[in-house]
Amino acid sequence: MIRPATAADLPSLTDTIRRAWIFAYGQILPFDVIQRWACEDWSGNQAAEQWPEITVYEHEGRAVGMVRTEGPDISDLFVHPSCHRRGIGTALLRHAEARVAADGYEDAEVGVVDGNLTALSFYGAQGYARLRVEGETVPGEEAAIFILAKRLR
Repeated sequence: MIRPATAADLPSLTDTIRRAWIFAYGQILPFDVIQRWACEDWSGNQAAEQWPEITVYEHEGRAVGMVRTEGPDISDLFVHPSCHRRGIGTALLRHAEARVAADGYEDAEVGVVDGNLTALSFYGAQGYARLRVEGETVPGEEAAIFILAKRLR
């Protein structure tokens, strides 16, 4: 079930962000960045600060996936690794795209860290194409971010 996040989802959201982030970036970013990210509990802080803006996918009573939208931007699409390949990411992305379209945007954009081949493949299969490259700080590390776009209308 897809629904808005609530404060009660914070433990599940924190766990999902933490595990999905390590799954995605553990092989890409340097160890000191991963260690700093874990020690400073960035995933817990992210969940605590952003839960009112998050949409979750609930499975068996817990939030196992999440996504956010802001204008035409779709971000923070995370699925707990134990729930990969079940259509949860696709369902969340479709929900986010519908929200972006309902807000009057013709295109949706997502950002993917260089090296995150799983995300690049996922978005490519969903019809997203590379639009531009930006530099961004990804928890303490400068990284190239591929901005991908998809026409919604």
